[in-house]
Amino acid sequence: MATFTGGVLGIFAAAPFLMYFLVYVSFKRQTRKLRKSAVIARDVTTFTLFFSVHRLTEVIFNEPFYWALALIFLSGCIGVSVVLWKLEKEITFGKLMKINWRLQFLLMSAAYAGLIVFGIYDRILSA
Repeated sequence: MATFTGGVLGIFAAAPFLMYFLVYVSFKRQTRKLRKSAVIARDVTTFTLFFSVHRLTEVIFNEPFYWALALIFLSGCIGVSVVLWKLEKEITFGKLMKINWRLQFLLMSAAYAGLIVFGIYDRILSA
């Protein structure tokens, strides 16, 4: 059972947008709400993108970059806090985290795509 679970988690870590598709389709069938299904799928995929980007950096550079991921997350929190403070003068934690989580989805998606392209390029050159 542990081997099966590890294999499934490994597939989702290697292909996080497969998880997005599966979560989106399953929630769409259950709730019949497209927007809510997309939000839930994006939130779940953001969580897996953190692990995927970490794993890709570990495979490509032979070194974990926990500090970079933490720095990106904290920079996003600080940037969103400043923008919210300038626009609304009042910051609620829920709104801050919601906007930052969406920002992290965009940043981690871009990092994942960039690392995939760089990894392929690097493997071609080293072959």
